[in-house]
Amino acid sequence: MKGLKKLLPIGVAVALLVSLLVPGAALAGTDGAVSTTLSGNDTPDVVVALSETSMTPQTEYTINVTVTDADGYADIASVVLKLYYDANTSTDETEFDTKTVADAQTLAYITWTPGGGFVLSEEASSTWATGANATPTSEDLANPFVFKITPGKVSTEADNVTPSWQIAAKVTDDQGATGWAADAQRSAMAWYGEITVNTASAPFGILAPGTTFGASSRVGSLSMTYVTNGDYDEQVKVATNAFTGGTGTVTVDVTDFDAAAADEIAFKSDDTATLGTAVGVTASASDGDATTNTIKPAQRPKASELAMIVSRMVLKSRCRHWARMFLCWEVKHSACTLPIGHMADNG
Repeated sequence: MKGLKKLLPIGVAVALLVSLLVPGAALAGTDGAVSTTLSGNDTPDVVVALSETSMTPQTEYTINVTVTDADGYADIASVVLKLYYDANTSTDETEFDTKTVADAQTLAYITWTPGGGFVLSEEASSTWATGANATPTSEDLANPFVFKITPGKVSTEADNVTPSWQIAAKVTDDQGATGWAADAQRSAMAWYGEITVNTASAPFGILAPGTTFGASSRVGSLSMTYVTNGDYDEQVKVATNAFTGGTGTVTVDVTDFDAAAADEIAFKSDDTATLGTAVGVTASASDGDATTNTIKPAQRPKASELAMIVSRMVLKSRCRHWARMFLCWEVKHSACTLPIGHMADNG
């Protein structure tokens, strides 16, 4: 309630009339006054602001929560800032209050109290984080509460058109009065992905001229773990300048595969170790018969396996010492830039 002063003096007049109903006697009376006071409490007003309109997992952001309260900083008992995934773009205090269980994909929050400082509530083992938060520097709350927060890796991807991330705060004073507000512009959450593979290289050893796709030219069981917050495809590609050194020149065939010509080498991949269903590995990212995953909302760490990569080499002359193959996995729009022979850890 704005404009209500802390102390409101109220005069209470108490009149006492004493009448002695005695025949012939004069009526006599007395009156007096009693003074008392009532204490009023100012309800906090709240403004929440994130300057950016889109967040990226694993990047720190600053959110300012500005509180207006005539009773001052000492009157504030708690400030709770919540970031939560929303299937639409509208929210209110009732929805805010229902968000109580932290989830790596959909909810994290920071609570400030005078005795406990800033405490991040997150799901166990998530990658949400908080940084150098700050309280107002003056009793009159001229400065905001400053919250530093880093969204976790699997904070669900959102475009802020239909799904969005709400950023809202609730302030409670020492009398239990509350103020609530949300950032009206909300926020998008950018796509994020990373890969961990079980080996740093996939050597074929020495391939004799004329080697065809088969068990003798197979590298098998390469496992990958994906961490991503939205839709993704598992893909594989090979660099066309994959081989140098030795004697002679070898060209990487990324179009003909089974019909690779002399002085060419080609590669196939398959997710079930079945030669008959293996498909050619091209110079640009392709499914390579690996599992295609279009999964929404966000993904926690997900295991996958490319069961084999096989090669075919047709040479005019014997070449024994070639540099390692450029082979990497990429997720969605990530580029493969690591040297040949490494399973890329892109993200």
